Amino acid sequence: MILTALLACALLLPAGRPLAGDGPVARIGDEELSREDFGLWLVDRVGLDHAEDWVVTILARREAEERGLLPTDEEVREAHDAQVRLILKEYYHGDRSLYEKDIVLRGEDPAKHEARRLQEVRDDLTLAALAAEERVVTDEQVERRMTDLFGPLRERTTLDVVFFSMYADVPEGTRPNMTALREEALAHAEAAIAKLRNGAAFREVVATGDRVDSPFVTAEGRIDTYRRQLLGKEVEAAVAQLDEPGDLSPPISVFDGYYVIQLVGREAVEHEDAVDAVRAMLLETPPNSGELAATRQRLLDRVDVEMILD
Repeated sequence: MILTALLACALLLPAGRPLAGDGPVARIGDEELSREDFGLWLVDRVGLDHAEDWVVTILARREAEERGLLPTDEEVREAHDAQVRLILKEYYHGDRSLYEKDIVLRGEDPAKHEARRLQEVRDDLTLAALAAEERVVTDEQVERRMTDLFGPLRERTTLDVVFFSMYADVPEGTRPNMTALREEALAHAEAAIAKLRNGAAFREVVATGDRVDSPFVTAEGRIDTYRRQLLGKEVEAAVAQLDEPGDLSPPISVFDGYYVIQLVGREAVEHEDAVDAVRAMLLETPPNSGELAATRQRLLDRVDVEMILD
């Protein structure tokens, strides 16, 4: 198959580099990309089957370097380690040895696997940095996000939140009694409410609950600027019933446990005071798939590139 696209960027490969292999995979201007180099990259990516992806990766690196947008080693390591922590939590119960055992079972060396993953993360961050740099935030987007954050009444709501999970103490591999687990979580929530009504500080009951899995909720259970729908429609409905600072919700039943919410305060949000902060928030949001695709296409629309896989 012959695929021709327009590209407008020189590649990271130095001019005049000797090219090995049985022939080129792609040609950008006067520069050829060899099958051997593509093959090595393809093996490293464990089955990624598009030479065009490889070309985009190289172009993104070169442009990011020219624009001072390449991620640092520290940023790459931080993003990589965050991904690994999520994988360990979701699939290996936090046990890194099981994770590394699976890597070995797939025929990979753990150190080489990590090096490959670090490079993949670096390439992902590079493309994302270019997409973020090109982002344009419209007034319509700002207004829509203002409504998402502060509602039609334009209120900034501060809450204290504690969550009691049904599954917090379930031993691995057991078949729990779901009714009993829900009753136990409800009892914890009701005990927390009783403590708060007797004058306990909210941080005291937070320590008895479970961490709310959201980047917007602090370790102390505080949401300084309440994001609408952040914790689900059940919580949203309960928050709407809180009137005065210090008001407590009843236990709020969700699919995996109970929330207890205390209203800290509400204040009106003036458009002029918040619009710049909301615009900055939108600019700092990680690029979505559409933005990444648009940046990818822009890289592929700049100079003559001929894909020569057939």
